[in-house]
Amino acid sequence: MFRTYFGKAEPVFLLKDLLKLADELGLDRDQTRQALDQRRYRQQVQDDARRAQRLGANGAPFIVIDGRYAVPGAQDSDTLFDLLRTAWADTHPTAPVACDAPVCGPDGCAVPEHA
Repeated sequence: MFRTYFGKAEPVFLLKDLLKLADELGLDRDQTRQALDQRRYRQQVQDDARRAQRLGANGAPFIVIDGRYAVPGAQDSDTLFDLLRTAWADTHPTAPVACDAPVCGPDGCAVPEHA
């Protein structure tokens, strides 16, 4: 939807627009129509919107990463990549390893010195 609306400047607000997009994505047209008619995912969308608002969303685009990090507006790839690295580092901390095994890096391997 993002690419269709912002990238190709095509509408995504009417049922016919969404069904056209579903066709382009290879989704089942009848199942898509049924999900939209029944508002099958309405609660999930509302929950997502509330979470985004708590993180400061007041417009689109607004990207939420790991439910904790927010990126308002269109951003360049470096900004998004930095945020992804931060989110990863926060959820995957590294622990120092104490041993006599060689430590290898871009300049080769070295055995740690002990004090």
